[in-house]
Amino acid sequence: MNPQDQPSPVLPSTRASTAGAHVPSGAGMMVMTASWILWSMDSILTYKVGEEVPRFYLAGITLLAGGGAMAYAGRGIFKRLFTLTKKHLLMLAALVILSTAVADVLYVSAIPRMNPGLVSVILRSQIAFAVLLAMLFLGERFGRITAIGIAIILLANVSMLVFV
Repeated sequence: MNPQDQPSPVLPSTRASTAGAHVPSGAGMMVMTASWILWSMDSILTYKVGEEVPRFYLAGITLLAGGGAMAYAGRGIFKRLFTLTKKHLLMLAALVILSTAVADVLYVSAIPRMNPGLVSVILRSQIAFAVLLAMLFLGERFGRITAIGIAIILLANVSMLVFV
């Protein structure tokens, strides 16, 4: 069994469908919905806390807390790091540095320069970009409904930037 096929120690695994795509479990959907709700409050809380705490400290604190929570959730999995190829270690480093640390610093730096609601709306465009990047780099395909959703997200963001 490949390491990526190992079930999560925290959540029930997804079920493979006949087409090879993964169908999320009920518990996975509940946890994802909870994370969306919590992330929705993030920009407001960051804005309020950031009035008293310097932004880079705030980014560091959130990264450490998030890293600690993930380390606890993934305990026992870290021994797999020693079995990764150099290519996978470089991708992991890019994930940690670019997609987590740099992105978080940019995010907390944007909040005092824009209102938290606008930051949240623009931040949600990551959904559209994730789909487009998956298409570009992974060869994934998406249907008409997804294309309409991406267009709505991007149009909403452009409207927010132009009219706010």
